[in-house]
Amino acid sequence: TLLEQEDTYMEILVNKITGLKPDLLLVGRSVGRRAQELLLEQNVVLVQQVKPNLMQRIARQTGATIMSSSDHIMNQFGTNVLGRCRRFRLVTFRCNEALKQQALSKLSGCKS
Repeated sequence: TLLEQEDTYMEILVNKITGLKPDLLLVGRSVGRRAQELLLEQNVVLVQQVKPNLMQRIARQTGATIMSSSDHIMNQFGTNVLGRCRRFRLVTFRCNEALKQQALSKLSGCKS
């Protein structure tokens, strides 16, 4: 069925990504639920909705390659797409005014 084909394709795509052995994956948009589950099974931390200018700064600091599509991971870039940093922290705090929780991501020990 179509759903089975979609699930198989998602597994193939996630396997390509996890084949690179990332600990952290930053994406500019949202990621489907099934892909999130597969990444979690492989212990990959996923950060979604990262703005393009922030993604460029992170790529520059870590030495990572920004890819517009996950379809061409191995063909276009080989295995040299991962950036490096020693530590990733996610800190959640509460804003006093709106009583909303906000998350702050921090990368330290980067390449440059």
